[in-house]
Amino acid sequence: MLAISWWAFKRMPTPTLVGHERVASGVTVTSSSSTPSADWTIHLRLDPSMKPPGQGWILHEGKQVGDGYELHWLPEKLGLQILRAPDHLLLGTSRLSRMPRTVEFVRRGPWLMVRCDAKLVLTCLDPLGAPQRDEAAASGGYQAWGCTPVGSMGDTAITVEDDRDQSDADIAADIPSEDDPREHDAVALVRQVLMTDPTKASARDIEAVFGAAAQALSQLPAGSAPHLRLRHWLALGEIQLALARPDDFEGAERASDAVDQLAMLCASEPVPEAAGILMSLFPRLAYNACFRPSYPDPPAHVLGNRSMWMRVLGAAAVAAHANASPAIGDDLQFQLRLLIHACGCLQTPAVKSLKSAADAARDAQPQPS
Repeated sequence: MLAISWWAFKRMPTPTLVGHERVASGVTVTSSSSTPSADWTIHLRLDPSMKPPGQGWILHEGKQVGDGYELHWLPEKLGLQILRAPDHLLLGTSRLSRMPRTVEFVRRGPWLMVRCDAKLVLTCLDPLGAPQRDEAAASGGYQAWGCTPVGSMGDTAITVEDDRDQSDADIAADIPSEDDPREHDAVALVRQVLMTDPTKASARDIEAVFGAAAQALSQLPAGSAPHLRLRHWLALGEIQLALARPDDFEGAERASDAVDQLAMLCASEPVPEAAGILMSLFPRLAYNACFRPSYPDPPAHVLGNRSMWMRVLGAAAVAAHANASPAIGDDLQFQLRLLIHACGCLQTPAVKSLKSAADAARDAQPQPS
């Protein structure tokens, strides 16, 4: 009898429920495990009496908004947005035909998925992953999830499940499984590319990292979801490499070519992450466009260099606007249009003459025989 009881106990499935709470004006659910999980599901059941389009709310990983991944509901747009905190990188958006009554926000390692009323509406791939905060300071040493509404949510409730020990048979058709070692290796190598600091790594190391990532992508099935998504992230890594030196005109030219190539890739193979990837370049491009030289430099060279970086920033803004879903909101769309206009106004003709002078100088250099 004891043997049968022990066998039955070992065959019991691992419990996944972390907690079930009413949202009311905001709620946090804390895990009893001290080991953070990258596989979880947040179920949101909205109050049946809530009138469409409802009110804004945020499902978030972490004790509060800004700790990890976030899912935002924009009632004025009937839109959903997945963001990565704390840098607020936009990973994907989706516009619905009506307000959902149930929402599932799922994470499986680098993959994120949203289901509304049992229907898949959005999937995103983030090889970088949400930055890990100090868990002890964030939630008393334990992982947490929550819902932060704009106002009272009535009888709305959330349920959080820790799925680290569960099979993904129920969502295998929605999110590619990391059981494929080729995908796991490709994600890890693209992450390494994105984490590489070109100011500290040698040219040989950078070439090796990019070469390994490109080789890993070539092993994935062409046209598969991981292949398409990771190509865009690898293109971001190539642009980041060109952004390392703001005073380098040739670096600005390389960045311009890389941004143009990424824009063409986004146009030919659109993915939900495209707009966010392009917008993530804005801060660094703006910094390069306003960079103050650290050594004396002719004014024409400084102005031409700044104008070139402004051209790159404008091209990235145009591509981001073209790939942005209407669900991003009117404010962000207005800011993109304003940025495009500003970049066009601030460019100067000096960039063309400077580029010609630089080409002439290179052509004048003696060539090896």
